[in-house]
Amino acid sequence: MADIAAHYEMWFHIDGSYGAFAALDPSVADSFKGVERADSITLDPHKWLNIPFEAGCLLTHDWKILSEAFSILPPYLEMGHSEDHHDHWNHGFELTRNDRALKVWMALRQYGVDAFRQMICSHIKLAKTIAHWIEAAEDFDLASEPSLSVCCFRYTPVTGHADNERENYLNTLNSRIEEALIADGGALMTGTVLRGKRVFRACIVNHKATWHGIEETLLRIRKIGKNLEKN
Repeated sequence: MADIAAHYEMWFHIDGSYGAFAALDPSVADSFKGVERADSITLDPHKWLNIPFEAGCLLTHDWKILSEAFSILPPYLEMGHSEDHHDHWNHGFELTRNDRALKVWMALRQYGVDAFRQMICSHIKLAKTIAHWIEAAEDFDLASEPSLSVCCFRYTPVTGHADNERENYLNTLNSRIEEALIADGGALMTGTVLRGKRVFRACIVNHKATWHGIEETLLRIRKIGKNLEKN
């Protein structure tokens, strides 16, 4: 994609809002080869870095182009600064804004990059552990191989339904489990549709996540599923 963008002189942007932070993990760093060729990258520290909401970030090789896109400089905002002075309002929509970067800076100063790297590495390992647990279970199916800290799966008990009815039943059952799990309040795991199948999408980004808590959630899903099967 970078080659195509360069050939046609297009702006090459990468949305790395959640996943780009995984570049800190040496085990998956190869997946991010070439990211440095992007003209701009967006990041959301309030996701995987656990920074208090909201904290968005844009990295770009060329601040001048942002200034050309956003800058509106009436006389009362002319500060008489030199050309290298940076006014943030010339590089985005907002004229007045909170200092969102401060909390990111403070977190990095407090914990350091290595602490965030260790957290991200552990989350990626946890997603793989979920996949191994699912593959060993007789009443769960792995919907896709784990990607970074995301693992998709579904509850698939043995049913007496015909093949043409089984998929509809399992989709409905997993949707009901999802609703019951959220209503129960013991865990929060959202679902999605993958290749026409309703699945659970475990996305591990919380710094307090442990295998013990995740395993409890998987067992809770099984328990809720069994109860719903009886009704």
